[in-house]
Order: sequence, then C-alpha cells, then structure tokens
Amino acid sequence: MLSLILAVLATLASTEDAKADGGKSVNAGGNITLRYDGEQNSRYRNVSVMMQGKLVHRMALSEHSYSLFEYDSNPATSPDGRYVLVSDVESGEVGMPDGRGSLHERQYCGFIDTRSGCLFARQTG
Repeated sequence: MLSLILAVLATLASTEDAKADGGKSVNAGGNITLRYDGEQNSRYRNVSVMMQGKLVHRMALSEHSYSLFEYDSNPATSPDGRYVLVSDVESGEVGMPDGRGSLHERQYCGFIDTRSGCLFARQTG
C-alpha cells in the first residue's frame, strides 16, 4: 500500500515538473502533445510527451549535459501517430592549437515512441 502511495506521489510530482517553467507546447498529431521547458539559450533542457493531457514520459537532460532540445512548431509524426521526431543539439568548445576556442555543434534527430515516451533512435543529421 505504501509503495502505491509513493508511486502516485511521484507521478503527481512529475506532472507538476512538466507544467513548471512556462515552457512551450506543441500538438504532435492526434492527442499527442510535446511540452518543452527549462529554456536555455533558446533551446530546452526537457521535453515531455503528453497523451490526452497526461504525462507519458519526461526526458530531462542534466545541467552537465552538452545537449539541448530544439523546439519545433510542426513536429514530424508518423501517419499512425505512434512516432514523433524531436531534435537536439550537442554543443561544445574545441580547443585550437593556437589556444583559441571554437564552438562546435552537432544536430541529432530523435524518434520518440509516443506510447512509452521513450527515445528509441537517435541519429545525426
């Protein structure tokens, strides 16, 4: 019984986290919504997959991550609505032989299974 209560409280906390920060939401087709929050330099640290307004899964990148999600106002979704495409960008500074630093970024495309909310494929563009 105690484990059930703790599970319910954890779910409520996750849902509240997904609402925090103001963020941005976008309909990804049918009853699927992607919610971006944790804005940093016009990109986002977190993305939540919502189905019929309920949190399915939240992908939260740590403060130490070099990757951030990019908001897409019209995300590509499979015809059956099961898969949605999200993109993230890894950024870092590369040291040059003369001591200067050069910003390097690489964009990745991630495919999310909307039933589980899990990222099941990630490819570079």
